[in-house]
Amino acid sequence: MNVLEINLIIVYAISFFGLIRSKYANRFFLVVATLSLVVFNGLRSVSVGTDTIRYYKRFNEISNANSLSDFLSIDIEFGYKISQKIFQIFTLNFNYWLLIVAAFVFFLFARVISKHSRNYFLSYFLFITLGYYDFSFTGIRQIIAIIVVLFSYQYILSKNFKEFSITCLIAASFHTSALFFFPMYFISRIKWKKIHSIFLVTLLASIYIFRLQIGELLTVVYYDEASSIMLDRYSSTGQIGGLAVMTLLILAWGMISYNPFKHKDLENIVLTNIIFVSAIIQMISSFSYLFTRLNMYFMIFLVLYIPNVIKNISKTPIKMNKIGSKILRSIYLIVFLIVLTVYYLNSIKLNGSNILPYTLFWN
Repeated sequence: MNVLEINLIIVYAISFFGLIRSKYANRFFLVVATLSLVVFNGLRSVSVGTDTIRYYKRFNEISNANSLSDFLSIDIEFGYKISQKIFQIFTLNFNYWLLIVAAFVFFLFARVISKHSRNYFLSYFLFITLGYYDFSFTGIRQIIAIIVVLFSYQYILSKNFKEFSITCLIAASFHTSALFFFPMYFISRIKWKKIHSIFLVTLLASIYIFRLQIGELLTVVYYDEASSIMLDRYSSTGQIGGLAVMTLLILAWGMISYNPFKHKDLENIVLTNIIFVSAIIQMISSFSYLFTRLNMYFMIFLVLYIPNVIKNISKTPIKMNKIGSKILRSIYLIVFLIVLTVYYLNSIKLNGSNILPYTLFWN
């Protein structure tokens, strides 16, 4: 049994405290689950994670920058290198840096979940099985940006454009691609109307047909002179992938179960719109893996969307009493647990993030 399987088992085990209807049981789950994520991620050695060694070299490069010109010449986002430079005032130990990053990322994630999730366990389960936890071992800058973007959700709900903008800019200072989430402040609040359904179906069909051309155009625009290199380096099969199919199926399921045309509460509208955009981006990703990385800013909201739909399952078009709703809610939960557990265990075998074999930093 490897460290990733152990971590998933811990989350499963402490989820039983959720059966106790108490705020203290929920807090216990949040604390233990978050600490589990922090410990396994933050105490890893430099050899764990595809890009960890590259971040270690950049850490040393920043520590050796003795002049302002040397510091500014380092080719990495300003927010990341300035936070690292401030950290180096206290210690030059890279392993402590990994631990601080892990604590920041997962405790901020816990804050979002505690405030906005309808099912803490399911949100953590989705975060792990959808690959975000594995990604955090290698994409250090982007996982910081992703969780900061997730944190901006509260400002969309409260219509606080200033705070939302500041939060997105902070995220972009760690990974520039976070700027692509900025338009969601306006898109996410668009209310669903029946007349839009024809437009949406046409839009999805058009994007699927012209996904290769759209993907190439966006790559050229984003990477400019380096676009030819990126086109070759990250090109995909050209076929719509399993992740795109899964996102579309979840979106269809959610819209049937908790219809945004009928139920126009703010959370349902905002989350549905974000997942809709996520499905569009994931379809373009059949052209290039780059768009799968971009979609991580949008797909992360599944950790809120799926629990929200299941919680409101009584609003499905099929009329049911409380017992029927409870049974259907349990069925959906079990299906997600089985399907995503199998998916995740199979993905572990691929070891795409180079997490295994796992070693602690003092070994």
